[in-house]
Order: sequence, then structure tokens, then C-alpha cells
Amino acid sequence: MSRVRISRRRLLLALLCAALSFFTARSIFGDRGLLEVATQESELVRIQREVEAARARNRALLAEVVELRTGNASIERLARERLGYIKPGEVTYLFPEESSDPPQAVNPSR
Repeated sequence: MSRVRISRRRLLLALLCAALSFFTARSIFGDRGLLEVATQESELVRIQREVEAARARNRALLAEVVELRTGNASIERLARERLGYIKPGEVTYLFPEESSDPPQAVNPSR
């Protein structure tokens, strides 16, 4: 009888260890396990950074809209920069853009 009790105890202990191992592995590697939580936390941090960058861009655009609606100086500046407008009597000087290529030798015999 004592031998049967020992076998049952061992069997019960083995089942408990197997159940404990199963639930431990599931809590680490399962769909809601520790690894998934860590992955989602890093994704959350990345998305929060993107949202903050978008909010900063929106604030800058809103400030530009307010500036354009309230002042002629900003409209004039944009017209000069983007469209090349000048005031009457002004002279515009255009300088060629510098290239990183070395100058080409000109062959006068051609």
C-alpha cells in the first residue's frame, strides 16, 4: 500500500510540475505573454513619438497659417521666395548654382 501511495504522490507531483511548466511557458510565450507585452510596449513608444512629431508639425503649420492671415510681410516673403516677385524699382541678381563637378576644359581647336 505504501508503494502505491508513493507512486500516486510521484504522479501527482509530476502532473503539478507539468501544469506549472505549461502555465509558465504560456505566460511567457503566449499571445498575452511577457514577450508580446514587451513588443507592444516598444510599439507604443514608437507610435507616441510619431504622434508627437505630427503634433509639432501641426503646431508649426497652424502658426504659419495665423501668420499668413494676419500679416502682409509673410505673404510678401513667400511671394519673393517661391515666385521670385520683386518690388517696382528693385533689381534682382541671379547667381548660378555651384556644382560639385570640376570645370571642363574647353578645346579651342574645335
